[in-house]
Amino acid sequence: MLRLLLTMVITILLGLGIGYFMWGSRVVRLTESLNQITLEYDALRSELATRPPRSDSTVPGSGSSDEIRVINEGVAALRQEQSAQRVLLDQLTAAAGTGGGNASSACESDARNLRTELDRCNADKQDLQARASGAARPQPQPQPFGTPPPSPPIQRRPDPRYDNRY
Repeated sequence: MLRLLLTMVITILLGLGIGYFMWGSRVVRLTESLNQITLEYDALRSELATRPPRSDSTVPGSGSSDEIRVINEGVAALRQEQSAQRVLLDQLTAAAGTGGGNASSACESDARNLRTELDRCNADKQDLQARASGAARPQPQPQPFGTPPPSPPIQRRPDPRYDNRY
């Protein structure tokens, strides 16, 4: 009986000791990370307290200078691409006027493709300029009053009760 009691006490003390050391290392790591987060938070708070307030943060709808710079770079790239395609289109138009039958039809299809690409570039450019100026996108026009919206066609599944295959 004494041996059993002594074994239980030693096992309990050994378990508590191992648990304390294992739990203690976790608590130390948690404490260190919390201390570091607190220091970073205090440093960030003091840094923000020393900065003057931003003037563009009070105006709704105005973008930051980085956003405007990125949009302006996009517009400039589209303008450059547009001018290069315009030059290529002029060259193809001039070549189509002097070329023969097959070459002329090939040039016409290339010119059509380039015109569609140019139209897409113009649409992208207008969209980016609208975003840069902060203007809202145009809303789609509502249908006049009294005209119902188009309804999708009704597709009915055949009723198995009236299936004449049997």
